[in-house]
Amino acid sequence: MAKVETASNASGGGKKGRAARGFLPAPAYVGGETVQETGGGVCQGSSTVYLAALRANLKIVERYPHGYITRYVPDGMDATVYYGAKDFRFQTDTPFPLKVVASVSGRTLTVNILGTKSDNITVEMTNQVVGTTPYKTVYQVDESLRVPIGYVPAGTTNVKTTPYTGYTVKVYSNLYENGALKDTKLESTSVYRPRDQVILVRKGFTDIQSEEDLANVKIGVQQSTTADLYC
Repeated sequence: MAKVETASNASGGGKKGRAARGFLPAPAYVGGETVQETGGGVCQGSSTVYLAALRANLKIVERYPHGYITRYVPDGMDATVYYGAKDFRFQTDTPFPLKVVASVSGRTLTVNILGTKSDNITVEMTNQVVGTTPYKTVYQVDESLRVPIGYVPAGTTNVKTTPYTGYTVKVYSNLYENGALKDTKLESTSVYRPRDQVILVRKGFTDIQSEEDLANVKIGVQQSTTADLYC
């Protein structure tokens, strides 16, 4: 990258473009639901580049947090991208060119930003959770759960949607010069919304008001889980 150049991390080309470039279907967030989408998980790449850019003390031009909290980077240090809607961009505001080098080992992505160091500044990123919003449990009748009483053990649950707690996270850039703290600035405030847990119940059991009521219901068992690479 040349000096004073802005880099974009959008997963260009939309679904067709990503498919043509070899991207495969993987879990992604669409409309609050977890679905299979071509190029799902590309946000791990943009988030890793974002964190590297923060630690390199580069100028962040555009960045959006995920809708829900992610765990593959520290809280508040993620960057989601979605073609045509959300992008992550940073600027090389240094006097020398930079090179971005990425490598993958197993499920671990590493990004290095290489360049000529012109000062004695180092950056440490810290975060602070300043608020949480609990999720709710919602029960829905599923017409397909038509199994005889006693077909499965009592008290089991069929979880349709895995829940997430909502968080508000502040991220700070701490600048050190020759090992001494020089300045601390607020980098971002990210708000991650909660996602309610949705439990399906067998038709005929609609009067469920609490976990105690659910314990007396006999329904099918299916546990949904989520991976770390969702966008």
